[in-house]
Amino acid sequence: GGLPPAGSAWTLEARAGVDLSPVDVQDADACRWLEACVWAHDVERLQRLRRAVAWAREQGPLVSAEADGLRALEVWMAGLPAGVQPVLLTSWVLSYFSAAERAAFHARVAQLTPPPGPLWPCAAAPRPRPLPPAHPGPPAATLWSLYGPQGAQPLLWSHPHGTWAQAVAT
Repeated sequence: GGLPPAGSAWTLEARAGVDLSPVDVQDADACRWLEACVWAHDVERLQRLRRAVAWAREQGPLVSAEADGLRALEVWMAGLPAGVQPVLLTSWVLSYFSAAERAAFHARVAQLTPPPGPLWPCAAAPRPRPLPPAHPGPPAATLWSLYGPQGAQPLLWSHPHGTWAQAVAT
């Protein structure tokens, strides 16, 4: 039913994760491989990864292996209680798609369910028009937008790897 008023309380009702090939955070070798993928000089990122793995080991949601993430989302959404606003977060997976595949994915999300449909914060989807003013910082800034029943609205600029984020000036 739209965004809650600023400052209002909300409750997380359910969460699920899907991936083509999820990393088992209980597997020490798999976690060492993830750590090996972090640039050696990026100590803060390595610390974030270690905190995330520790969190996922203790209380994180299970991530299931799925070939069709949107089908899994559709099934998950069908089990939600009435009145719950679903949220889809895709992070960077769409950057591996061609422009045509990204457009098709975006169209499928838009048609996935009847209103209110999922709210979708995304950096790797078609850009809202008009674009907000360019970020005053580094040229590699990423624009995150919120897609929903009312269309797309720019949310924030961020470093491509999450080092910093700044809200889009309205």
